[in-house]
Amino acid sequence: MGRTIVLLDLYWTRDKDPRVPLGHASLLSSLRAVPGVSVTSIVVPVNAASVEPDALADRVLTAAAGPPDAVDIAIGAYVWGEELVRELLALLRRRGFAGRIILGGPQISYAEPGLEALYPEADAFVRGYGEEALAALARASGRPPITGVHYTQQAEAYGPDFHRR
Repeated sequence: MGRTIVLLDLYWTRDKDPRVPLGHASLLSSLRAVPGVSVTSIVVPVNAASVEPDALADRVLTAAAGPPDAVDIAIGAYVWGEELVRELLALLRRRGFAGRIILGGPQISYAEPGLEALYPEADAFVRGYGEEALAALARASGRPPITGVHYTQQAEAYGPDFHRR
């Protein structure tokens, strides 16, 4: 059996914007190129009146069905979705999701060290461009060493030029 990745983007939409953000489409394309990986894409506009955290958690958990060591939920974190991301993470764990939760995006890439305090339910954080790092995570369970990926309870590789990688 292969791995399953649920790729979730909580984007801010405007009338003329594409319904699938470019960054999400790029990550999705990279993941779909990984043999043995099944990807489910969920794109939700956070500024839509219909966004309901409980229903979103149900949708994500339905897509994330499978053995915990073979399922990941990867979420793009942006300032406009911060409250929803935190609520969603807590809901996923309370409802029994035991697979890896991976966070990436600007809220992660540009945060100071200490991400575990901000997102205690997350397992891995991708800083910088995520296409290669997320594809590498999709290839293996556990905590493989991957450039740009920081795991909880692991010293962060962080320095003044970190964002230039």
